[in-house]
Amino acid sequence: MMNSDTHNLFPILVNTIPDYWEWHILTNHVFVDPYFYKKLGYEITDSDELSNYWRQLVFQEDLEVAQESLNNHLHSDGKIPYEATLRFLHKDGSIIYVLSKGQIAKWDKQGTPTLFTGIYFDISSLMKIQDEVKKNNQRLELIVDGIDAGIWEWDMESGKNWWSTKFYQLLGYQENDIIPSYDTFMNGLLHPEDKEKVEKAIKLHLETASPYKLEVRLKHKNSTYYWFETSGKALFNNQNKPIQMCGSIIDITEKKLLQLELAESEFLLQEVSKMSKAGGWEYDLATQSLRWSQALYDIWQMPDDFIPTAEQMMNRFIPPHTTLIKQKVKEAIETGKPWDEEFQIITGQGNIIWVRTLGKPIFDNTGKITGLRGATQNIQEQKKVLEELQTYFEISVDALNIANFEGYFTQVSPAFTKMLGFSKEEILAIPFLDLIHPDDLESTQSELQTLNLGIPTLHFTNRYRTKDGQYLWLEWTSVTKNEKIYAIARDITDRKEAERLLQQSKTQLQLFISQSPSSLAMLDTQLDYLAASERWLTYYGLNPEKYLGQNHYQLLPFIAEMHRASHESCLAGNVESSEEEYIIREDGTTVWMRWEARPWYTLEGQIGGILLFTEDITSRKQAAEQIKENEEKFRTMFNLSPVGMALTDPKTGRYVEFNNAFAESTGYFREELKSMTFQDLTPPEYEDSDKAQIILAGETGQYGPYEKEYITKSGERITVLMAGIIIKNQKGEGYVWSFIQDISQLKKREQKINLLLDELVASNLQKDKLFSVIAHDLRGLIGKINTLLEFSLSSNESLPSDLQELLSLSQLCSVNAKDLLEDLLLWAQSQFQKVSFEPELCTVLHIAKSILEHNQYQILAKNIVITNHISPDLIAFTDESMLKVILRNLLSNAIKFSKSGGEIILTANQQDRMILFSVKDHGVGISPQNLEKLFQKHANFTTYGTHGEKGSGIGLELCKGFIEKHGGQIWVSSELNQGTTFTFSLPLPNLA
Repeated sequence: MMNSDTHNLFPILVNTIPDYWEWHILTNHVFVDPYFYKKLGYEITDSDELSNYWRQLVFQEDLEVAQESLNNHLHSDGKIPYEATLRFLHKDGSIIYVLSKGQIAKWDKQGTPTLFTGIYFDISSLMKIQDEVKKNNQRLELIVDGIDAGIWEWDMESGKNWWSTKFYQLLGYQENDIIPSYDTFMNGLLHPEDKEKVEKAIKLHLETASPYKLEVRLKHKNSTYYWFETSGKALFNNQNKPIQMCGSIIDITEKKLLQLELAESEFLLQEVSKMSKAGGWEYDLATQSLRWSQALYDIWQMPDDFIPTAEQMMNRFIPPHTTLIKQKVKEAIETGKPWDEEFQIITGQGNIIWVRTLGKPIFDNTGKITGLRGATQNIQEQKKVLEELQTYFEISVDALNIANFEGYFTQVSPAFTKMLGFSKEEILAIPFLDLIHPDDLESTQSELQTLNLGIPTLHFTNRYRTKDGQYLWLEWTSVTKNEKIYAIARDITDRKEAERLLQQSKTQLQLFISQSPSSLAMLDTQLDYLAASERWLTYYGLNPEKYLGQNHYQLLPFIAEMHRASHESCLAGNVESSEEEYIIREDGTTVWMRWEARPWYTLEGQIGGILLFTEDITSRKQAAEQIKENEEKFRTMFNLSPVGMALTDPKTGRYVEFNNAFAESTGYFREELKSMTFQDLTPPEYEDSDKAQIILAGETGQYGPYEKEYITKSGERITVLMAGIIIKNQKGEGYVWSFIQDISQLKKREQKINLLLDELVASNLQKDKLFSVIAHDLRGLIGKINTLLEFSLSSNESLPSDLQELLSLSQLCSVNAKDLLEDLLLWAQSQFQKVSFEPELCTVLHIAKSILEHNQYQILAKNIVITNHISPDLIAFTDESMLKVILRNLLSNAIKFSKSGGEIILTANQQDRMILFSVKDHGVGISPQNLEKLFQKHANFTTYGTHGEKGSGIGLELCKGFIEKHGGQIWVSSELNQGTTFTFSLPLPNLA
């Protein structure tokens, strides 16, 4: 027995043409349309046998209820409608559901009802729909309960908002706590920093139809902001104006999946809303009359006295439905073909509504079509619900789908097809296991087995192949109902990649921390070590092999006392730090450090622990103390410095700071100077030079040194030497530090020095004239004497031996005098930088032989043995005249301090990029005290030779100067009574 309210759920009958029945009340005879029995599977042709046969087929409990409804109708004179749902037994044993409706058709003269007519509607298919609707409602309820997301809807025409219960729950509210509105969302819940991007995203979505999907922070009832993913889509009217927008929020703080209501395509295609009224109609071909039930007047919104005609009513179908209904009527009359179609009609009140109309022919006993009979159903609300559900299914941003256990999708949302790149037709034709990554097949099949047992899937991930051959990571939430799988898939490819990058980043971070030159440590929420740098381990004396996984406080107990509160604050999301803090180590030393502790976050946005940084700033602290000490010293030096120092503002020229020396040099008191500018002290003629120095300071950061004058308080002019630098304060403003030295006295002394220099120049001119006389007259005279003595010795061999000896001695003295004079002239010229230096390639042996020939008389006089180790191939890059002077002086000294019969060794050879010359004798040697004097400038050190020879004392100084002009060096080694060796170096030329 069905519930008595069943007919309210199904007020119209849409699956069949109604069957007619009559009850003749006085005779209690019931006539039932023979077609009704055919629906029950019987082939009975004799109408008389059918009069009471239906009583045997109806369920008696249903008949009792129908009888009660019939009595109510009769006793109320038809005011209470008769309507009952009856179950009949089909011949095959199945149950046929029938809706019986009727009314009093005739009364006798006394007003007693005599005829009751009615119709049967076969509502078996409708009952199946009801059952399917019930099942689908249960499925939807399961899906809604399973979706951990808040749903929102915004009617953009009325401005009204609707939020689902879960929407409130996700934010910790009851439904009556806050009013759902755009203003509440934007200004009460949304984080202020996210407001602009939400407004921009909505505007962009409405203007370009680009996806509205972004992450925002919403304020929980506990005043904490949570991260949500909000997404939605707008619905536009025919004028492309947005009229509605709906979507969802997902709490991504806890990584809860959004589970939206799933809608089965079959459910969307079937009648799922409550059906409103339905009415029957009958058209008589013979009379051309059209008869309606009362319900049709309500559907068509016509007055009760309205008399409908077939042609008139068909013309109220909107084009092209008018043509279609006329075609269906014509086909039914001519061929007997029934119809079941949906049309739009224009009601008597001018409203356009959707109706479902069924019609079939009526046959007489001869099989001739005598009319048409049918029913019309108002499906306007159903259409609206179906359109809304279809719209929701189409605009859903999540991948909704329905599949069977045969391995195929039976319905997919556009979001799912867009995600994989297939068309709807393509994806429905492919077994879904063919799209799964081979590595995920086994786990997917295992999950399907679990689903088949009725256990829902909350979080399952696998990879699906897209049309272009790529694979996407999908996360599934699924339930099963009636042998079907209802699922929502979310693309988590980005999240998977983010997790991979996070793990990689975490590994890199741990490597970075462990290998960092800074003192770093990474702890988890329990303050156990995850990583630490080598410097951290060294700084705190931790064992690199045993610290991982150990508790920070257990390893360093003193840290717990100092920083426990800071660490707890850090784990709450705060950053703690200290620029200066000291600890006293066990050995009593004080160590200053700077530290910082900040939380690190997981991919889900959760605090994963603490990152610690410490820096030993003991040396910096000591440096700061030293800077402070230096500043005090500078201040003392500043105040006591004899040089004037002043800090000026270049914008105004005013003195910001100055020392006592500067104030004293100007004659002004400090308070007076503070109100003055440097222009107040400067004579007008220095204006241009001051400007030039200011420009120079602006370009290079410094100026000077340059001289100028200041006018003191007494009006006296003093000469000062100025220099300065540009400095900037913390605001970037420039100031000028100037150093001002009063050089008035120096200038006076300079004038005196200039006078003396003038006198010295004149004296040098006289000296030059003297050397000119010496060079011209004396050198010529000595040369003539030497020539005369050589001629006398060579042309007077018959002279007595004592006279020849005297002439030889005289000739030797003249040669020495000539060499001495040459040395004096060269020395004098070298002192005034008048000796030209013209190096060239020279054969060393050739120069040495010329010097030996020049000193032949001295060598023979002492019977000296000369050993020459100079190679004939040795080439030097030298000034030949200078090298001759060097070798002549060194050879003369060796002869001078050698004993008669002694040996002198000449050596020259190449070593690396140098030629080393040496002149070695076996003479008297030089004491250590005298060695120090040999190359002292202007020392003029000299001693007598072994035969009483006297030198000038300038020969070695001249040698040293010429050697250094070549870029070489000279040195000496000597031992008393053993001999002396002079060595010098000349660089080889760079012939590259």
